[in-house]
Amino acid sequence: MEVNAPSMKEALVGSEVLLPCTFLVDTNPVSIQFLAIYWYFGDKEIVRYNNKGKVTNHPRVTINEKAALGGNVSLTLSAMSITDEGAYTCLVIYSPHRQEKVIKLKALAVPGVSVEKRTLIKDQESVLQCSVTDFYPESITVTWLRNGKPLGGSVLGMFQRNADGTYRMNSTVTLSPSDTLGSPVIGCQVEHDSLPKPMSDSYKVKYGASPSLRVFSSKFDGRQDRIFVCEASGFYPEPVELKWVLDGKEVAETNLDRGFIKESYLWMSPGEGNRLTNITCQVSHETLVHPVSVMQSLPKSECPSPGCAHNTIS
Repeated sequence: MEVNAPSMKEALVGSEVLLPCTFLVDTNPVSIQFLAIYWYFGDKEIVRYNNKGKVTNHPRVTINEKAALGGNVSLTLSAMSITDEGAYTCLVIYSPHRQEKVIKLKALAVPGVSVEKRTLIKDQESVLQCSVTDFYPESITVTWLRNGKPLGGSVLGMFQRNADGTYRMNSTVTLSPSDTLGSPVIGCQVEHDSLPKPMSDSYKVKYGASPSLRVFSSKFDGRQDRIFVCEASGFYPEPVELKWVLDGKEVAETNLDRGFIKESYLWMSPGEGNRLTNITCQVSHETLVHPVSVMQSLPKSECPSPGCAHNTIS
């Protein structure tokens, strides 16, 4: 008797996997009375087939009994996961002979690649980030490109493990003013065992201006009410987001756009609520790596017990 099976098999996470295993005997047809088939994952039996029938000890594996009588005892595994990676043993007994083959199953997960498409400031050093997600195995090569040619100044971040066993990581590159001259195409290229050829994402450099931010306030005559104004100006391109934060908690705001000046208003009056100690306006813009904030402390005299309440006005 002769048993044939490959020593290695690769499969994508989520796919249906066929682990091939066939056998030949000297006499035909094959008699079920002399035949016994066993599949093992590691040292655990997952399928058994003999003249007493088929027993399956794994919810996602099966063999075809009819095909087995023709010499094909291949194992089908559905919904491949990383935990399915390992050694599978195909044992064929055709009394009095027995032979086994071990197949090493390797899991592969294709990465997602996304380069940050952030507006840059002309004549300033800039940092861009490339996110590489949901890949397996861990080994991966990330290369930054400028107009298709390798670009130096990159740093590979820490690898993190997802709940399903795949990995994610970030790579950053520092661009000098000369690197961005002429609005070049900046790309992030990834090489991985799951890919037949490198995968990349890229964008064409564009320039903008970061917003200036200021916060000011005034009181209404004869009242304790106070209106706060947060103003962002001098930015380009136009989309910008302003956000109010009171003692670390975000609150709703009323915004007014005036071309490339944006204002947000917050009205505060004495009343029930938590005691406030500071008010912050935060601006987000595509030229900024992180939001920029301006904080203003509130005098205790403006927050009489039991506290200050806030409302928005238009």
